[in-house]
Amino acid sequence: MKQRFDVIVINGLLMWGPILCDAIKTPCVIQSPVSIPNILNLNLPNYFSLLTPTDMTKATSRLFNAIFTFRLAFSSFFKSLPLFYKVFHALPRVPGPFYHSFTLKNLLLLKSKNLHLISMPSTFYVSTTEDPYTKYLGAFIDETEVNLTDDDLTHWLQSKKMNSVIFAAFGSTSLIPHDRMLSLIIGIATFLIEVPDSSILLALRNVNYDTYESVLKTVDNDQIRYIFDSVERVKVERGFVPQKWILQQHSVKIFLSHCGMGSIMEAFYYEKTVLCMPFNMDQFSNAVTVVYRGVGLSLFVPNLSPLESLITPYDYRHYAFTSRDVQEKLSKLWLIAIYQQAVKQLSVEMKHAGGVKKAVELIEFFVEMNGTFDHFIPFEATLPFYQRYLLDLFVIFVLLPGMIILFVLVKYCQRQSKQKIE
Repeated sequence: MKQRFDVIVINGLLMWGPILCDAIKTPCVIQSPVSIPNILNLNLPNYFSLLTPTDMTKATSRLFNAIFTFRLAFSSFFKSLPLFYKVFHALPRVPGPFYHSFTLKNLLLLKSKNLHLISMPSTFYVSTTEDPYTKYLGAFIDETEVNLTDDDLTHWLQSKKMNSVIFAAFGSTSLIPHDRMLSLIIGIATFLIEVPDSSILLALRNVNYDTYESVLKTVDNDQIRYIFDSVERVKVERGFVPQKWILQQHSVKIFLSHCGMGSIMEAFYYEKTVLCMPFNMDQFSNAVTVVYRGVGLSLFVPNLSPLESLITPYDYRHYAFTSRDVQEKLSKLWLIAIYQQAVKQLSVEMKHAGGVKKAVELIEFFVEMNGTFDHFIPFEATLPFYQRYLLDLFVIFVLLPGMIILFVLVKYCQRQSKQKIE
């Protein structure tokens, strides 16, 4: 007995998903946390160039963006060759159910019509689009209440006053170097001393916890050591912590984060300002966008020259910050209301977009429409390229009359010249 699916929902990274859906004639929904701008659209800042939309109004930035994009595309092409080789050899070689579906031709050329559900654009602006197959839905966050065990962490957090806690978490793979850990410890301690009613929850896993302990032992300032020995002011968790539940708590005001997209989306959804400390890849772009939108600050400040960025594109790992940077930026987020207002507005935008509830409604509607939204496509989007951009009318009303006028003028000038000679 063959099993029939109404719809298949896949992650945006699964390249074979649309081919599988097309082969079994089943509607396909692709879910992605973020959309990266089209690399060929040079009016938008390249995702890894760290340029902002404001920068793209300047001629020098537009030129740099174009050069950076070509440089990155050239580099990525050669780095991707081994991957293409592996994909080519991973294609089915023995006849079977999908032998004629999973082919290199289908992988490159198949244009199946799938519903793309995207959390946020890389700009953090929940945009609307004329493409009925692409929907931006804000954060995909399940607001079902989390039932936690009654432990020290829940007691500690629930005992705190509203907006009195900094929550620091850096993902499961990020490694904090010794010098940054030292700057963090001193900067956080200085802030806690200046703001007596504040506390911090530090989530440090594996190597980061060991680094924290070793660095703390080297600190010879008694006041700093006293602060970190105070259980009421500093709570350190070395294992897994329920991040979503923590960000839901009204006692948490600031999220000190590695700036991974999933983490900061949760923070914005629950109206927490963010202090970014990125480690790799898209985290740097996210940090720049956080600052640009005014919903937080960043310990990473782009310091590479344009030439250095072209030599090592998207490699911004080697940056430094001081304890003073940590203390000052925490103080700004703590005291200046404009950051809280900006993140509250972003949260409203995200929730208005619909999130998980809207995604379920769209998937059900997509299935009921037999996996096609073609009749929702605007008419102008169905026109050929030359008609969409009025090239046919340009030829008829501008180019042809211009050529006729030019021809008449040339003939007239030739006749006048001939008459003068005679």
